[in-house]
Amino acid sequence: MADFSKVGKAAVVYFSATGTTARAAKNLAKALGVTAQRLHGNPDYTTADLDWNNANSRVSFEHESNGTARPPFAPVDVPDVNTLFIGYPTWWGKEPAVVDSFVESLKKSGKLANVTVVPFATSASSPADGSRIAAILGSDIHVVPAQLVTGWSQARFESWLQQLAK
Repeated sequence: MADFSKVGKAAVVYFSATGTTARAAKNLAKALGVTAQRLHGNPDYTTADLDWNNANSRVSFEHESNGTARPPFAPVDVPDVNTLFIGYPTWWGKEPAVVDSFVESLKKSGKLANVTVVPFATSASSPADGSRIAAILGSDIHVVPAQLVTGWSQARFESWLQQLAK
């Protein structure tokens, strides 16, 4: 494992509906020498909930809220860290609303004081966009621009981490 001490103590939290983001998060966590923690809805998303072709599905409803939906999520114990990596698939070019709920709860808890937040995304066609995360956190919390990491190996994550640690 390479030395990423400039990243400081880190944690990886991810939301994954199909497993793509989970694989990426686990490669990132392995590069950092930590365990990735899964974020999921409460209740968890079902196949029917994820059917974006159905205007009445949970994800369609959340999308139609234009970033205001805050679905509940199962608790995730985020340790005290210097850097928090937050992974998600892009849905309609943005992170899922459950990620926004999680980020907003962390901000309200004060858990992100002096923490650098690093969003990372997976997508087959959309670029990474962490603009809603940055907007939720505001200017008092350092948010690194989101990175698209679809298909990245542990070695590719290590290269990216070296860039972040500079």
